[in-house]
Amino acid sequence: MRRDMDLVREILIACSKSPDGCVDASVLADARHPFDVVAYHVDIMMEAGLIGGVVQHDCGGGIALAQAGPLTWAGNDFLDAVASDSVWKQVKAKLGETVKTTTIDVVKSLAVRLTQQALGL
Repeated sequence: MRRDMDLVREILIACSKSPDGCVDASVLADARHPFDVVAYHVDIMMEAGLIGGVVQHDCGGGIALAQAGPLTWAGNDFLDAVASDSVWKQVKAKLGETVKTTTIDVVKSLAVRLTQQALGL
């Protein structure tokens, strides 16, 4: 399974809007992103230090429960960089033209640079 940066952003936004900062993966699951995909992203986002959370595996190794949040300092920084819909669209367009996929650090750096350009910095 590959990382989906749109989903990473959606999870961060959902956590930031939640009163307690936490969101269950089952709430975020939909036709585009089934539970196992959302849960996987919660798991790797925890590993990356973007969020706190809880992930419980079943006997077969699958994820039975996943709760995302709250955001960490790094998660807040990343979300601040990509929260704007217009900046996010520009980031995706730029990546699509060049590398298609990349690291969270590159996405964040690009978003920050685009924001700085928009501010004339």
